[in-house]
Amino acid sequence: MRIAAGVLIIIASVFDLVAGIGYAFVGGAASVGSDIVQQAAKQAAQKSNDPAAQQAAAKVGQTMTAIGGGIMFFGLFLLVMFALNIAAAVVLFQQKAAMFALIVGILEIVACIIGLVLWGGINIITTIPGLVAGVFVIIAAIGYLNKPAATAPAPTM
Repeated sequence: MRIAAGVLIIIASVFDLVAGIGYAFVGGAASVGSDIVQQAAKQAAQKSNDPAAQQAAAKVGQTMTAIGGGIMFFGLFLLVMFALNIAAAVVLFQQKAAMFALIVGILEIVACIIGLVLWGGINIITTIPGLVAGVFVIIAAIGYLNKPAATAPAPTM
């Protein structure tokens, strides 16, 4: 079970890496783009001399900045999850640090759920490996959490 969980979490980490890069890039671009949209909206509002249009222009820029920042933060979280998943695979293979692997399994499931919520469930195919890996990691970590380490037999003379 540990080996299967380790392999699955490595596969899920590759998905997290690709998605993390994508989210970070899109979120950063949305934040930068929001400044451009806000400037254009302000110029249009100034030409119309409508105070309501000027307030709406300011809100559009703030909203896009907040959304872009949130998406970029989630992308950075996925990049951190990439590193944590690799580390969890290593400790699973070595049958050490069960609590660390357990926490990473829980975080992987949380990351997958956040991704599903952001996309409205459209990305279920790319999320399934992460969900399965998270569950397998939790099961594998619990499997050796309280077991004593195997000791070598005493030499006989």
